[in-house]
Amino acid sequence: MQEVLIEHSALSHIKVYDGKGKRLGRAFRVKLWPTLILLRDGQEVARLVRPLLADEVRQLVAHS
Repeated sequence: MQEVLIEHSALSHIKVYDGKGKRLGRAFRVKLWPTLILLRDGQEVARLVRPLLADEVRQLVAHS
């Protein structure tokens, strides 16, 4: 994922941790970690659950 973030430096990356008192992950119905969610104007436009390869993340970014 670091590779893709470097390639697309205009994207913001926010890590959200799950656990007691951490509701943001649940607000987006994240059940499996890591899950990448792309937002535009606060609305979800794409999601990728448990990516293994940088190419999967590249495809997510390219189609959004």
